[in-house]
Amino acid sequence: MIKSLNSRSGQPFRLFGTIPILLFFLLAPISVAGQDSAPTADASPSPVEEVEDLVNIDFRNDLRLFTVMAAVNVAGFDYETPGRTMSDTRLAVREAMSNLDPLLLMRLRTVYATKRFRNELETHTAYTSLALLLDGPPLFEFPQGGPAIPTDVQRILGFDELLAQFYQQGNIEALWERFRPVYTAYLGQYRPIFKDVIRDTLAYFRIPARIVLDRQIVLIPDPLAFNDVVHARNLEKVYYIVVGPTEDPASNYVQLQHEYLHFLIDPLVEKHGGTLLKTRDLLKLAQSQPNLSQDFMDRYLLIVGESLIEAILYRLHPPEDSKERNLELHNRGLIFVPYFLRKMEEFENNDELPLPLFLEAAFDGIVEDEIKNDSNRLGEIQAQVEEAARQAEEARMKEQAEWEARKQRTDRLNAGIQALLQKDYTAADTAFNELLTADPTDGTAQFYLAQSTAQQGLNDEASQHYRKVIENPVVESWMKAWAIIRVGRYEAFQGDFSSARKHFKDVLGMSGELQGAREAAQSSLESLPEEPPR
Repeated sequence: MIKSLNSRSGQPFRLFGTIPILLFFLLAPISVAGQDSAPTADASPSPVEEVEDLVNIDFRNDLRLFTVMAAVNVAGFDYETPGRTMSDTRLAVREAMSNLDPLLLMRLRTVYATKRFRNELETHTAYTSLALLLDGPPLFEFPQGGPAIPTDVQRILGFDELLAQFYQQGNIEALWERFRPVYTAYLGQYRPIFKDVIRDTLAYFRIPARIVLDRQIVLIPDPLAFNDVVHARNLEKVYYIVVGPTEDPASNYVQLQHEYLHFLIDPLVEKHGGTLLKTRDLLKLAQSQPNLSQDFMDRYLLIVGESLIEAILYRLHPPEDSKERNLELHNRGLIFVPYFLRKMEEFENNDELPLPLFLEAAFDGIVEDEIKNDSNRLGEIQAQVEEAARQAEEARMKEQAEWEARKQRTDRLNAGIQALLQKDYTAADTAFNELLTADPTDGTAQFYLAQSTAQQGLNDEASQHYRKVIENPVVESWMKAWAIIRVGRYEAFQGDFSSARKHFKDVLGMSGELQGAREAAQSSLESLPEEPPR
């Protein structure tokens, strides 16, 4: 799953003004494709009531995002998740834009090409944020007194100046009416998933579905993005979650819950900020971790809150590899995760307090030495993991080198054999001698060198090579058998029939597949003169 929940680049989520009480949810309507559903403020819901109608979650189509992403697609945003194909909506919108004015198209592509990001996830994040910051049609301007423009959006400024012209010339209003039902369908798929997120999370918190909050979660579909992307970004007091096309919306459950936890935890962290900041010297420890996000670099309370959220998710969705997960979170600078994991276990074993009240003592109980000890322990584990990884890499490299050496040896041997078959004895001898120089115990090269010298009529030299093959303890049995036969025949040629006879009988006593050597030994034995009587 591709996501950017922890990469609120430029402007991370903020901790806002004082929240007076955290035990009651603000009743707010839910918008789906422009249709509002207003709940009754005085209702007392039963546990099985639709909790999605009791909290300020807004399911919203967004014409600004549709316009920006349509423009980005025609400007050159072609990335798609590996193994997936572009959504039908994305393909259709790109086709509908094929007749865009060439001059405008050139300007869009020029701005896009000259302000590219390192990867497509950053690209989509920046243009998504741009859309959320702008006023809607027809002008698509930044509102006066609006939120500060994040760094990544500042990088693409200039693209926004083309949106009004794009909206008009591309007839985006009519195009939006054509595709809005598709977006509404996406929203319908996410409603039951977010309902489960709310129900499950509040059950863990042991709080009812009513909290007084002056903030809001907005979920927006983006079928013009690449598959399986989930972005979360908040601007001022609105938590935006933008979801791309996916075959299984339920696969985004954890990402949605992560953002909902921010919705619940952020005001708690702010409320107890004075207590937490007493240990702010620990920020240096977090900053020393290798993968700390730039968004977290100077934000101590953000690190505390993110650590708590990850600890809760850890308890709700235990990782397959706890060691790997602990190290990954620690390396991201979330140094409070081990502490909050212990506290969450205490909370789960104490069924008297709701989590917001329990966390008062948990926040107050943070001790610098305890956090440093956790970090040191994880540092030792990290060192062990790195050492194991180093040893594994060394073993891999050694295995790779051995494989390459074996391949080179095989290639050289095959070249020599091919030269031998072609009676190019010079090339053959060169190849076999090179192999023996590299490894004097290479019985196979020794055997074929013996074959080459024998074919050249160098019988004395060939016999010497064959005898080395016979003495080699690791040579293949069929090679040794044929080497014995060659030596026996050479001895018979010299009139040493007794020794030849012994060699042929040795082959007859060998087991296994000898590739015709046994039959050759029997024939050679029968061709010898009869052994004189003793």
